[in-house]
Amino acid sequence: MEKNPPPDAVPDPPNAGKRSPSRLTLQHPTRWSVILRTRDPAKRRKALDELFRCYEHSVVKLMLFKGVPPDMTAQDAAQAFFARALARDDFAKLSPEKGSFRSWLKTSIVHFVNDLWRIYKAQRRGNQQTSTYVEEPPDPHDADPGRMFDRQFALDTMDQVIDQLRALSPDPDCLDDARRFLPGRTLNASDVGAFARLTNKSNAAASAYLVRLRKSFQRLLHETVAATLPIDPETSATAIDAAVAAELSYFFELLAE
Repeated sequence: MEKNPPPDAVPDPPNAGKRSPSRLTLQHPTRWSVILRTRDPAKRRKALDELFRCYEHSVVKLMLFKGVPPDMTAQDAAQAFFARALARDDFAKLSPEKGSFRSWLKTSIVHFVNDLWRIYKAQRRGNQQTSTYVEEPPDPHDADPGRMFDRQFALDTMDQVIDQLRALSPDPDCLDDARRFLPGRTLNASDVGAFARLTNKSNAAASAYLVRLRKSFQRLLHETVAATLPIDPETSATAIDAAVAAELSYFFELLAE
């Protein structure tokens, strides 16, 4: 007889089915694919707004690193960037083959900050003031602004997945305890023992919980990453798998630094 999962196990994500997380198939275009391909401006703006909400921290951090004019904050600049991108709606000019949402976002932010400085200096009529708005000391990983942005983008992606798992979990506190056993780790006996002691579970219950949680995490992570890539239902499972795997490999490289 098949055993039921532990009562506090995290349920599978909706529509997860029995497929392997590395063989992702799509029923609908990803958000980034919608932005690049649809002729409906309303659908494009909706998809873009959803992605912006997910990666606002990445945008603000790059704004902080690049430095915005002293008459605004990085948060103000981020909101102005979002508003301009949504209003201009010039994605029809982009080629779906030119890359991911992450690549477009990084490049667009740099151009936008440069525009802010040109406007500010023009308004100052030759004033040589060059001070920038800084809210926090630079992070050790911030020597390369592009790589810093990519690392924050990876962290924002992981946070989205954790938020989805938390919404599914009957025990969010237990999920928070398990978070450090999730991304990019190989689960071993010492991990299971540590989690069992932390949560007052038996080793068997702790192992069952972590295995199920990790499977759910992997499925959701693949789907979340896919949403930022230019793929749609016509893309083969092999091509989707390769694109998502390449992006995740880069993310885990960044997070291991």
